[in-house]
Amino acid sequence: MSAAFATIRRFALDRRGNLTVVFALACLPLMSAVGCAVDYARATQVKAKLQAAADAATLGAIARNAMAPRIAAVMNNDGPIQPGAIEALQIFSANLSGVTGFTLENLAPDVKKSGKTVTSTLTFRAIVPTYFLGIMGMKTLTVTGGSSAVVGAPVVFWNKPGGPVVYQTAPHLVASGSAGLVGGASTAPVTQFSATVTTRRNP
Repeated sequence: MSAAFATIRRFALDRRGNLTVVFALACLPLMSAVGCAVDYARATQVKAKLQAAADAATLGAIARNAMAPRIAAVMNNDGPIQPGAIEALQIFSANLSGVTGFTLENLAPDVKKSGKTVTSTLTFRAIVPTYFLGIMGMKTLTVTGGSSAVVGAPVVFWNKPGGPVVYQTAPHLVASGSAGLVGGASTAPVTQFSATVTTRRNP
């Protein structure tokens, strides 16, 4: 019994190889930190692609040749423009063709005429699976974002020889982005584009 105790005591007092023990103990938190950075970077890349698609969708839904401005030009009252929302969804999906690594949990487009403007908004919420964070019980990260664009409501002038003529200002993005990752404190800056070009076209 005393021999076993002496062996354990010698092991406890032996300082040779202690760096290896410390390194082994430090590996777990170190690898966890690296894994968190990798998963966070992947989620940030996914959010950037979703955000770009959302910006393209809101602008495209109220662009010069889109359906929403044509419908707004003949609307007598304010209200939603459902074909415009459908077109925004199509543009969003087209811009994400081939992009993987996420699952859309919520996607809400809205195009409406209000007074002298037509506004297009789109918000999204997506789930990004994790790899390293999954070891610590966090299987997914959630990314959110949104975009809003506005254009002056088209004005129609009726002239008998050539038919109706529509004057329409170019759409511009008024807001882009929101809280990036659930639990994150940062908010993406508002993106502003100025556009004052007036176009003339026949509907």
